[in-house]
Amino acid sequence: MTSHRDNDLPPDVATLVRDLHALPTPEAPDALHRRIAESRVSGLRVLVPDSPSVDTRTRARRWPWVLLAGCAAGLFVYLTLPSGSQVVRIRRDSTAAALGGAPEASTSGTRASANASQVSDLFSPWPRVAYAQPAPGSRPAAYAPMSGLEPQRVQVGQRSYVRLSASAYHETLPHEAFTLLVDTVRLGSTRAFRLVTSRLAPHPIDRSVRVPLVDTLWLNATTLRPMKRFYAAGALLIHQEFTDSSFVEVDSINPAVIPDSLRKSRVPFRMRTTKVFGRQRPFIISESMMLVVLQALPLNRSWSGSIGVLDGDSRMFAIGKPDFRNLRVDGVDTLQTFSGRFPVWRLTVENGATDETWLVSQSSGEVLRTNGPYVSEYPNSELHLIGGFRERVRVAPQKRP
Repeated sequence: MTSHRDNDLPPDVATLVRDLHALPTPEAPDALHRRIAESRVSGLRVLVPDSPSVDTRTRARRWPWVLLAGCAAGLFVYLTLPSGSQVVRIRRDSTAAALGGAPEASTSGTRASANASQVSDLFSPWPRVAYAQPAPGSRPAAYAPMSGLEPQRVQVGQRSYVRLSASAYHETLPHEAFTLLVDTVRLGSTRAFRLVTSRLAPHPIDRSVRVPLVDTLWLNATTLRPMKRFYAAGALLIHQEFTDSSFVEVDSINPAVIPDSLRKSRVPFRMRTTKVFGRQRPFIISESMMLVVLQALPLNRSWSGSIGVLDGDSRMFAIGKPDFRNLRVDGVDTLQTFSGRFPVWRLTVENGATDETWLVSQSSGEVLRTNGPYVSEYPNSELHLIGGFRERVRVAPQKRP
């Protein structure tokens, strides 16, 4: 059975409605009917009074808005509830796989893990991890706030990255690829760095279709503080406006993908959230921002500092509580890449029970590689810079044994 209103629905939803209508009506077996009748006679089961009648015509007129509100609420809950899987340590230092181009997203061992990771790909700024929290009182106090940034060290241009991840069901495999374009613009009367991160991710409904996701962030070119952000993820549009100690986020649905019947509604879907994060330490809102800020940070062997983040905010929605992350240099090393071997700083990001290691070029400040968890489904993951190298200092390559 197909209603004329099905024509107002997106094709995927209309197909789902028709499939539901085609399902056979379940019938209770005779044994169940007999047991119910016997329990009523014995007094174990009673009949409650009928509820008052409801005007179904009123409900029919309201169903488009109810459907949209329900979908939005379900999407919000699914994206923001933390995963129940335990963050376990599989392997801290795995060998980098050979990379032959932009890889496709890998699959996980279970349907639930795959769905969670795909949605996490859509809405996932830095810090991108559902961190396992240590016992109360065991976490070190915050280091001194990060300071001494030198914005003139930031280099414009495009970089390419690839992420490899391992789960409880597979070894390290290509997970996603993305590009980060950095240029200078003027936002009003203020000079700013514009960071544009582009990637492809599975469509929320049809997983066989990949949709472009674009995250644009403007940083003050003098202080490197976030000023404005716009994130387009398929049907979801997210705007963030920053001050020195807070930001306002407005989430809405792209009107181009809303059915005509819902587009005419007087109340479009919009969710407004205000978050206060404090001004005592630099606030990092995304992974891309961290990649750029580290270019402006003159590291040394004894350096340590702290940054502000939203704890638990592994999705795009601004629901996390203000928190901090400690960073420290744990030594020096060299890293072999496709473009040569480079001296790097080993920067540890303290995330509680599971830390991350960022290998930062000593000459340019570029992050050449990271090791650590990537959402709870992938307790071991690596991010590699594969394009846009600007390194000036190389060391002699070492042949593998």
